[in-house]
Amino acid sequence: MFRKVWTMVKRVTIRDVAREAGVSIALVSFVMNRDHRRADGSVAYRVSDETVARITEIAERLNYHPNSAASSLRSGRTRTIGVVVSDIANRFFSDIVRYIENVAYSAGYTVLCASTDEQADKLESMLSVLTNKGVDGLIIATCSGGADAVSRVVDSGLPVVLLDRDIAGLDVSRVMLDNVRAGAMGVGKLYANGYRRIELVSYDMGISSIGEREEGYRRAMREVGLQRFARIHRTTYGNVGDSVTRIVSDAVGRGVEAMIFPTNTLSLYALQAVNALGLKIPNDMAMICFDDNEVFDLYNPTIARIGQSVEMLGVRSFELLREKIECADTPSSTYIVEPQFIDGLSSAPRLTDKKHTTK
Repeated sequence: MFRKVWTMVKRVTIRDVAREAGVSIALVSFVMNRDHRRADGSVAYRVSDETVARITEIAERLNYHPNSAASSLRSGRTRTIGVVVSDIANRFFSDIVRYIENVAYSAGYTVLCASTDEQADKLESMLSVLTNKGVDGLIIATCSGGADAVSRVVDSGLPVVLLDRDIAGLDVSRVMLDNVRAGAMGVGKLYANGYRRIELVSYDMGISSIGEREEGYRRAMREVGLQRFARIHRTTYGNVGDSVTRIVSDAVGRGVEAMIFPTNTLSLYALQAVNALGLKIPNDMAMICFDDNEVFDLYNPTIARIGQSVEMLGVRSFELLREKIECADTPSSTYIVEPQFIDGLSSAPRLTDKKHTTK
């Protein structure tokens, strides 16, 4: 018969690390909590790299893990942030969240993520859950109807950074694409390549970024004298596939020469519609899509698109939030990401033997 023998393993404490390193407990805490670093990673206080490296190496060798609960009680912080987006499965948002996670981890923060599915009531619920979890701050890509819920969080004093989608009147930091320029950029490229009947497919969602891209499109069409051809089609978020196919089919039947799809999801549904309808791009219809996706380079022909740096969106949103968390008096600021045109054969110059329709 065998008898179980239970062995009590002594938990390594911060005192053990300090004794081994020959430094004070306060200095070990200082280093392990990364309090010697600013939001940009630069050194805020004088702790030599050699000391940091020695303490870190000893902590890892002894398998020391800081007591996060005790640390939270002392500092009033959990070193946890919440990120709320419309759909974490959407490539655009998942890439942003990945960059936020990477930079947050380097700064000693943990990230909790939630999706709203473009539902205001779900946004309110997710914000409640995250604030009750004790997060130190929130990065929010809001949805239509979500302004009141976000405003209540801001009024509570919790640091908030708005990402990609704006809410007017809130005293918070924000990281946004220059959406008006992005909307105009597609028109400029297509016009330069000989296209005149250019239409845009959008969402009926009331989101700031979408509205600004529409405004950029309308403004650019006016500037090149094509306002008579300007037309914006809108589809609902939950009925995109069939709706986009109908819109594209109708547009080609009316002689539309090119279309712009100003979100990643709309762009992918547009490619599905093109395949379902048996269209040849750009001969039957040129197109410009939005955001960078490996599908656009694998598709034949390659797809022209308007890209934005998801790395910059993620990194800057975390940096602005961390600054506010660590110094409540930090004034709110806005960081604008510039759009970039990524060329592709889907917007190749129009064949010269085709005549423009002027009706």
